Order: sequence, then structure tokens, then C-alpha cells
Amino acid sequence: MRPSILKLLYLKILNIIINFSFIPSPLRARIQSLRGVRFKDINSVWIGENVTFDMLRPEKIHVGENVTFSKNSVILTHFYDTSRYECEFNYEDVFIGDNVFIGVGAIIAASVKISDGAVIGAGSVVVHDIEPNAIVSGSPAKIVGYRKLKKST
Repeated sequence: MRPSILKLLYLKILNIIINFSFIPSPLRARIQSLRGVRFKDINSVWIGENVTFDMLRPEKIHVGENVTFSKNSVILTHFYDTSRYECEFNYEDVFIGDNVFIGVGAIIAASVKISDGAVIGAGSVVVHDIEPNAIVSGSPAKIVGYRKLKKST
């Protein structure tokens, strides 16, 4: 079922406001929350300029603590059903864990789970689940390494 025209208009207006460069990151996160994006801790998220959270179903995006969305990244919750001739979208949740960094221009596809501590390289296209602390890059994104985290003292 597609969202109503009024809901789409509301989401579009909020999205236009968010993408003004003078809007600070905490306000961007609050506006995305109004659009329906689900934040575990809205105060620990950093959202860069021109980040796009799905226009049709932003409420299907779940974001953990201490997540960075770099400039021009895109998070999608819808995809085209290629098994049918009719133009019909399917919608799936996207889960982004704690302490995740999403690089400039990265695209996160629908139905993806990004585990805690993952790093998504600039320009990467994530179409599969990402393991904890994995560093991924490319299109489609592939694991290129793992974070070596230091113990805090």
C-alpha cells in the first residue's frame, strides 16, 4: 500500500527543509524523527548535508547510537518488484547498529542490517547484511577489513 498524497507532500517538505546547508546536524536528526525515522538515541547521531532517508517509508529505518551519516548518503526502504509487470514497490526495514560510520555518497538498500561498529566506505552500495566491525567498500560493498578497536582504560 502506497502512502497518501498528503503524507508524501509532508515528507517532501520536511526533506527540503533538512537539506539546507545551514541546518545543524541535531536539528536534521529531529526533523528526520518527525518524518518517522526511528533513532535509538537521537542526540548521538550526526547527519551530514544532503543525506536522503527514504521518501516513501522513512519509518522503516532504525538507527542505533553514535551513528554518522556523511554527506550525500542515501538510505532506502523500498525496491521495485521485478517479478511483476505492474510498477509495484515492496518495503523492507533497514537496521543500522551502534557506532556505525557511513561514508560520503554511500547507498544503503532496503532490507539490509548493518551490525555494530561497521564502516561503510565512500560511494559504496550496500545490498547485503554487514558483519560487526566490518569495513566495506565498493559496489556492491564487500568486506575489505575489520576494525581493530582499542580497549578503553
